[in-house]
Amino acid sequence: MSVTALWEAVVDRSPEEAWALAAAGADPWQPVLGGWSPGRISLAGPTPDLFPVPAGVRLTEAEQAVAEEARRLIAALGTFHYDGTGLACVAGIDAPEAVRRLEATPTP
Repeated sequence: MSVTALWEAVVDRSPEEAWALAAAGADPWQPVLGGWSPGRISLAGPTPDLFPVPAGVRLTEAEQAVAEEARRLIAALGTFHYDGTGLACVAGIDAPEAVRRLEATPTP
């Protein structure tokens, strides 16, 4: 399934582009992928006030907790941009266990 330009703008963290697309008529609340809309994605991301939220639309308590934890981790880690770098946070897995599972070599 393909996604919309509005979806891409929200996921790419381009709020100005997302707002311009919505202002031009793109529907931020139209489900696109897995029942999620660009508007719901924005509620869970760094721009929860990007679009006016229709009555009755909100994240579940569990989704809200995950979004808040993501914001906390992003603030704690800061920003860095290196091609090919990814980060996953998994409950119950500490650094030594992650190194073991990935068969990696830790660096000082």
